[in-house]
Amino acid sequence: MTPQLGVWSAVDTALLGSFQQGLQHTLNRFSAAGNRAGMKIRTKKTEVLLLSRNPRKCTLQVCGNTLQQVEKFKYVGVAFTSDGWRSEEIDTRIGKANAVLRELYRSVVTKRELSNNAKLSAFKSAFVPILTLGHESWVTIEKILSQVQATEMGFLRRVHGVTLRDKACSCEWNSQSPECRTTSLNRKIPAIRWFDHVSRTAPDRGSAGSVAY
Repeated sequence: MTPQLGVWSAVDTALLGSFQQGLQHTLNRFSAAGNRAGMKIRTKKTEVLLLSRNPRKCTLQVCGNTLQQVEKFKYVGVAFTSDGWRSEEIDTRIGKANAVLRELYRSVVTKRELSNNAKLSAFKSAFVPILTLGHESWVTIEKILSQVQATEMGFLRRVHGVTLRDKACSCEWNSQSPECRTTSLNRKIPAIRWFDHVSRTAPDRGSAGSVAY
């Protein structure tokens, strides 16, 4: 795996590069542009993260000041670690999604006066975005997909009034309530990532096939 370098500032500006020399050059240009506009980089709040399987020192400077290298950094609400694995971030996403479930449990999820469609609207608009924030950078191994599926099913079981003791699979819920059918996030997430990849493809590269979303 090619090491990836990143520099983050307190105003949520990120500079990325594959080599230390190239990123230092970019950082120098960024600093110079800021100085011309009357702005300065706050070196005490700007940090360096090296994404690599083999930890090593990465020294970057701004105006003679060496930036602090860190093992973990949170950028726009998503935690990144130097080893590249996202297990800690996944646990955080699951915890926050379950907190949403607890908040909505009595007022929405189990409220008999609300239809399943209304409950699933809350699921799609509040629960799913919290759970999948930053999924573009996830390493979608089987363990992570299993965790996401278990969290998703925990919400949907309560919407449909099903418990683990019922031993009912999701296909049975869909057959009972066809108007409330949902597509598993484990199928949606790869489709969204592929859609984003194709949308960034140059127009002159030719047809890449169709993408269902």
